[in-house]
Amino acid sequence: MVGTGRRVALRIEGIAATAPEPDKTLWVGQGILKGDKMDTVVQKCTELGVSRFTPFHSSRCQGKLDPVQSRKKQERWQRIGLEACKQCLRLRVPHLDGPVVYGELLQGKAMENDMSLRLLFWEEEKELHVRDLPEIGAAPSVFLLLGPEGGFTREEVELARAAGFRTVSLGERILRAETATLTAVAIVQFLAGNL
Repeated sequence: MVGTGRRVALRIEGIAATAPEPDKTLWVGQGILKGDKMDTVVQKCTELGVSRFTPFHSSRCQGKLDPVQSRKKQERWQRIGLEACKQCLRLRVPHLDGPVVYGELLQGKAMENDMSLRLLFWEEEKELHVRDLPEIGAAPSVFLLLGPEGGFTREEVELARAAGFRTVSLGERILRAETATLTAVAIVQFLAGNL
């Protein structure tokens, strides 16, 4: 620091992290929800340390996927993500993709290079609970797929399985879509040691 009179010059020598970023990449694919529920999911997923968020349109989503509206929604969600980062003192804003069609998400370029542990949360899965996956702690990245209101169709589940996803359960209760997403993210972050 150098100062003369009313002037002061400062040199920044480094930036100290205020809140650690999770050491694991967590990518959430979320079926587009009705109303302002997506705003809440983006905000809370950001607070919970999600690295990437991709909204998708599947057969049980309400309405159509309009390119102009999609761009506006993406911009809104990016603002919400930035504000959530400020609120929780997070240093990195998650990557927020524009809405895509479900099949494109599963077959896109990002999936080709993605070596994540891939989990699809499905209310009809009765065998495997997310808490019973010790590999979550060892995986360098985890990709979660969660459906819209009404969940996934069997055909959508089979497409995901063909793309390397395992179906997992959150338990006996049927949760609202937005509650299921936040519960899944919190459980995975806890099991990964990031909460």
